[in-house]
Amino acid sequence: MLTKNEEQVLIKSYLDANELEKFKLSDEDFRFIKGAVVLIIGIGNRIGRELFGLIRNKGVDSFVFVDASEKAMYDVVESLEDKPLESSKVHYEIGDIADEKWMRSIFEVYKPTVCFSFAARTSVKLSDISPEAFIVTNIRGNYNILKAAADCPSMQVCIFISSEKANTPSSVYDVTKFCLDFLVRQMASNFPRIRFGTLQLVNICSTGGSYFLRSLIDGVKTGKPIRIRVIDGQIPKRRFSCPATAAKLFLRFAAFCRGGHAFGILPSSVAPIDIKSLASLVCKELGVADVEGFAKEHMSFVDGKGEKVEEVLPDGAYCVPGMPLYLTPPAKVEEKWLWEQINKLLTLSADIKHRDEVMSIIHSIRAAAICGAAAINGASSISRQ
Repeated sequence: MLTKNEEQVLIKSYLDANELEKFKLSDEDFRFIKGAVVLIIGIGNRIGRELFGLIRNKGVDSFVFVDASEKAMYDVVESLEDKPLESSKVHYEIGDIADEKWMRSIFEVYKPTVCFSFAARTSVKLSDISPEAFIVTNIRGNYNILKAAADCPSMQVCIFISSEKANTPSSVYDVTKFCLDFLVRQMASNFPRIRFGTLQLVNICSTGGSYFLRSLIDGVKTGKPIRIRVIDGQIPKRRFSCPATAAKLFLRFAAFCRGGHAFGILPSSVAPIDIKSLASLVCKELGVADVEGFAKEHMSFVDGKGEKVEEVLPDGAYCVPGMPLYLTPPAKVEEKWLWEQINKLLTLSADIKHRDEVMSIIHSIRAAAICGAAAINGASSISRQ
């Protein structure tokens, strides 16, 4: 497997030339966390760890760390034993955000004022193979957080990690992020006292969102052919950033978010990297001179089983001063219909015998998100609880 260090080296030339990586914070970005009780859900996530590093000595009253992974939590505990906090208290909780009762108890016991949720399953390929786990975590789990936060009197800021893929979803993963953005916007409209928001990130190096980089070079080493999906006849381009920059963007977004915002990376701030450029970087890493020959031998292009999606972001941009982000417009999907589909997904995903029906719903949400409208037949009343 390609190590994290090897992956960083692989795209270093891209990041060095990327304006987004030069993004810097100011004192104003830290003001809202002074004296706060900060809940970080998914502390094992690389971005979550980076964000904690930014605010660990910035006047936070106490931290509450939540993760489903015992190993991830153990690493956090070990790191703080080696380098203790100066004044903030720390609490640790291991559990699954899909457990609504447990999740609610976290908010009731610790009474957080700021919540950052990095809890997510992120592999696009695995989401299509085993969709239930992604629906349970990315939709049900984060909805549990939303509801618990809404009922928490102390809560002021609640920010979730999302993806630019939510704007033009093609995979199960993309659709779960589209649904999360919708739920956050809905909750924000019902509870305006809390600044709910989602930050749509590009691919982050050394995290689950960039598995394909590792599989590319590992495939070459093992002689496995690389399959690159063609979207609308075009070889796709990818945008990348590093975890440290993503953490800084998260903090800036939380400082300026006004309830219900879903922000994406401003396209002009991130130079896209195409597959040929990626192949060039791989060849350089492997000492291969013939890039064209390499691509011909190791790469093939597929159309994603006929599912062609244009990988572009919506037109228009709304910039917060000094922030390379833009406000993403909500897709024009009929809300009642979408609520009904989400409720069906949450019910059916508990049993893999319903996988065909689950995937049918996923495809209908995807089509509605892209087209901006859904064909609604016999929509019934549903519960939002």
